[in-house]
Amino acid sequence: MPKRSTRVTLSNNTPFTLTLLDPAISSNDPCHGSWTDGGWRPPPQIQPQTHGAWQSESSGIATGTEGWVKYLIDPGIPCPQELIFIHWDNPFAWDSGTKPIDFTVSTSDVTPPCNSNIGVWGFPGSGVSPSGCRHELFGAGASGGGLQGVTWWDAVMNWPILLAFTILGDADVNLEFTIGLRLAGSVDQTIFSFYNGSQGLRSVASAAKQPSLRTLFRM
Repeated sequence: MPKRSTRVTLSNNTPFTLTLLDPAISSNDPCHGSWTDGGWRPPPQIQPQTHGAWQSESSGIATGTEGWVKYLIDPGIPCPQELIFIHWDNPFAWDSGTKPIDFTVSTSDVTPPCNSNIGVWGFPGSGVSPSGCRHELFGAGASGGGLQGVTWWDAVMNWPILLAFTILGDADVNLEFTIGLRLAGSVDQTIFSFYNGSQGLRSVASAAKQPSLRTLFRM
């Protein structure tokens, strides 16, 4: 087990294929650390209504892992292409400024915080997505670091504080995040990340560790 690792699962809840903008990202090492052996590199494509996953880990003494990916979603006319950007950071030494995961969907390029010299490709998109075209990423799950029952809000907003109380010495910090991609505000495309159709709708909120469907869908 590595001292630090981060696994990201991207749930493509849309009817469109996601394409890795530069396949070299998966063939080269991430910013820090290396891709986990056994097929854990970012997939070149993520088909509609499927999941893609990747994992990076520390390599060396007293090191962490950090990396990012960019995927393209092309809904077709009249909707513009959009850029999906996901960045993760699991350093050996955490501080109050550490942000374990962040992500965005945009119609213009994003300069990554590391390996930026190879991360800007002049993404062709520009402008603003019209109504009914805009996609968004949302947190669907988070775990790791020896914590149980951690909510997505805890993971994104309070993780360094939680780690200070729960991880001592040189304990392993192996994080897992699930992120969903949906048409902005789509209930159906939100449910896909949590629900397989075999249980009642109330199980959706439970699986997402939210108190109600209203909270889950930000109603």
